[in-house]
Amino acid sequence: MLALFPRRAISSEAAAAMLLPGGFGKRSLQEWCKLTDFGTRAPADDSSRDMRRRRRLISSGPDDQYYVDMFESKIPQTTKVFLTGQQNPSDAIARAFFRCARFTPERLFLLSINQVFSNFPNEAKKLPTVFEIDTKYLHWRVASRTPLELICAWRLRSIKGVTQFGFDPSVNKVYHGNCINLDESNHGLLANLCISAHVQYAKWLVEGMVKELNREALRSY
Repeated sequence: MLALFPRRAISSEAAAAMLLPGGFGKRSLQEWCKLTDFGTRAPADDSSRDMRRRRRLISSGPDDQYYVDMFESKIPQTTKVFLTGQQNPSDAIARAFFRCARFTPERLFLLSINQVFSNFPNEAKKLPTVFEIDTKYLHWRVASRTPLELICAWRLRSIKGVTQFGFDPSVNKVYHGNCINLDESNHGLLANLCISAHVQYAKWLVEGMVKELNREALRSY
């Protein structure tokens, strides 16, 4: 099978033409979460009657400002070439995130508590090679997939959230975003402390993800 991307840089025009449900910004990721109820509804085409109805309901309903963040990191040219040579760069980014050494403590924690609460099936313990729609890894489920972006949904009782990975070859950047159904305008002291800790942790994980991508790029030569 021929790769979707040849081993050369994707043009900015080609990147712009690709569907990016969550985009590379906080606002678009937050809107995607509202439209799909954090990936629990089947995606619909923007021109469909169903999507127009959802947009009207969101614009006329309560202005829920869910917590959302988006982190970005510049990557070297060798890593950009490696990613554009992948059939789906978003798969490579997600694998690097979940496989990096900095994610190991969280993975071990999720595996240990799963022995008690059974939050995900045994087959979800193996890191996928390809992240197809509805593929599960630990408590994440792939809810949206394009060559340049992956959005994985998760749920813990009444708390719903998504984890996003993206790649913009026109500016040599990779992205990692999160959105959770917590009201951003109504945080207490404890919630603010937890969010501050999450932000620092997410930035630290992004650094680990990029290091893993750089190592993969060097091994590919």
